[in-house]
Amino acid sequence: MIKPDKKKPSGSAKQQRAYPIQGSKEFTIIHHLLLGNSLHRFEAEGLGDHCLPSTISITARKYGLEIPRKMVQVSTRFNSTTSVMLYWFSEEDKVKMNSLR
Repeated sequence: MIKPDKKKPSGSAKQQRAYPIQGSKEFTIIHHLLLGNSLHRFEAEGLGDHCLPSTISITARKYGLEIPRKMVQVSTRFNSTTSVMLYWFSEEDKVKMNSLR
Protein backbone atom coordinates (compact mmCIF):
# COMPACT_ATOMS: atom_id res chain seq x y z
CA MET A 1 0.00 0.00 0.00
CA ILE A 2 1.37 3.42 -0.96
CA LYS A 3 1.30 6.04 1.79
CA PRO A 4 0.11 9.53 0.82
CA ASP A 5 2.81 12.19 0.67
CA LYS A 6 2.16 14.54 3.59
CA LYS A 7 5.15 16.71 2.84
CA LYS A 8 4.28 20.40 2.47
CA PRO A 9 5.37 22.37 -0.61
CA SER A 10 8.83 23.93 -0.39
CA GLY A 11 7.49 27.49 -0.41
CA SER A 12 4.65 29.67 -1.49
CA ALA A 13 4.05 30.36 -5.16
CA LYS A 14 5.11 33.97 -4.65
CA GLN A 15 8.48 32.85 -3.27
CA GLN A 16 9.02 30.65 -6.32
CA ARG A 17 8.32 33.37 -8.89
CA ALA A 18 11.45 34.25 -10.78
CA TYR A 19 12.21 36.97 -13.26
CA PRO A 20 11.22 35.91 -16.81
CA ILE A 21 13.78 34.26 -19.06
CA GLN A 22 15.66 36.69 -21.30
CA GLY A 23 14.52 36.38 -24.90
CA SER A 24 11.03 35.15 -24.02
CA LYS A 25 7.88 37.00 -25.07
CA GLU A 26 7.12 37.75 -21.43
CA PHE A 27 10.61 39.19 -20.87
CA THR A 28 10.35 41.36 -24.01
CA ILE A 29 6.99 42.88 -22.97
CA ILE A 30 8.07 43.43 -19.34
CA HIS A 31 11.36 44.99 -20.43
CA HIS A 32 9.54 47.33 -22.83
CA LEU A 33 7.18 48.48 -20.07
CA LEU A 34 10.00 48.80 -17.50
CA LEU A 35 11.68 51.33 -19.80
CA GLY A 36 8.67 53.61 -19.20
CA ASN A 37 6.98 52.85 -22.51
CA SER A 38 3.29 52.19 -23.00
CA LEU A 39 2.03 49.49 -25.33
CA HIS A 40 -1.12 48.50 -27.21
CA ARG A 41 -1.89 45.35 -29.18
CA PHE A 42 -0.69 46.64 -32.55
CA GLU A 43 2.64 47.87 -31.17
CA ALA A 44 3.09 44.51 -29.42
CA GLU A 45 3.00 42.76 -32.81
CA GLY A 46 6.40 44.29 -33.54
CA LEU A 47 7.71 42.77 -30.29
CA GLY A 48 6.45 39.31 -31.20
CA ASP A 49 3.28 39.27 -29.10
CA HIS A 50 0.13 38.47 -31.05
CA CYS A 51 -2.23 38.47 -28.05
CA LEU A 52 -1.15 41.28 -25.72
CA PRO A 53 -4.30 41.32 -23.53
CA SER A 54 -3.63 37.70 -22.50
CA THR A 55 0.05 38.37 -21.88
CA ILE A 56 -0.81 41.38 -19.70
CA SER A 57 -3.40 39.40 -17.73
CA ILE A 58 -1.05 36.47 -17.10
CA THR A 59 1.85 38.77 -16.18
CA ALA A 60 -0.27 40.82 -13.77
CA ARG A 61 -1.48 37.68 -11.97
CA LYS A 62 1.90 35.96 -11.96
CA TYR A 63 3.81 38.90 -10.44
CA GLY A 64 1.03 40.63 -8.50
CA LEU A 65 1.07 43.78 -10.66
CA GLU A 66 -1.68 46.35 -11.22
CA ILE A 67 -0.67 47.34 -14.81
CA PRO A 68 -2.78 50.47 -15.43
CA ARG A 69 -4.70 50.65 -18.70
CA LYS A 70 -7.00 52.91 -20.67
CA MET A 71 -8.87 52.73 -23.95
CA VAL A 72 -7.38 54.86 -26.75
CA GLN A 73 -8.12 55.47 -30.42
CA VAL A 74 -5.46 54.48 -32.98
CA SER A 75 -5.35 54.89 -36.74
CA THR A 76 -5.83 51.88 -38.97
CA ARG A 77 -4.40 51.19 -42.39
CA PHE A 78 -7.90 51.77 -43.81
CA ASN A 79 -7.93 55.50 -42.95
CA SER A 80 -10.18 55.10 -39.92
CA THR A 81 -9.67 54.62 -36.19
CA THR A 82 -10.26 51.78 -33.78
CA SER A 83 -10.27 51.46 -29.99
CA VAL A 84 -7.50 49.51 -28.28
CA MET A 85 -6.35 49.14 -24.69
CA LEU A 86 -3.11 50.92 -23.80
CA TYR A 87 -0.98 49.36 -21.01
CA TRP A 88 1.94 50.70 -18.95
CA PHE A 89 3.68 49.97 -15.63
CA SER A 90 2.87 52.02 -12.53
CA GLU A 91 5.80 53.02 -10.32
CA GLU A 92 4.81 50.21 -7.92
CA ASP A 93 4.91 47.70 -10.79
CA LYS A 94 8.40 48.88 -11.74
CA VAL A 95 9.62 48.49 -8.14
CA LYS A 96 8.16 44.94 -7.90
CA MET A 97 9.69 43.82 -11.19
CA ASN A 98 13.08 45.37 -10.45
CA SER A 99 13.16 43.62 -7.06
CA LEU A 100 12.97 40.24 -8.84
CA ARG A 101 16.17 40.78 -10.80
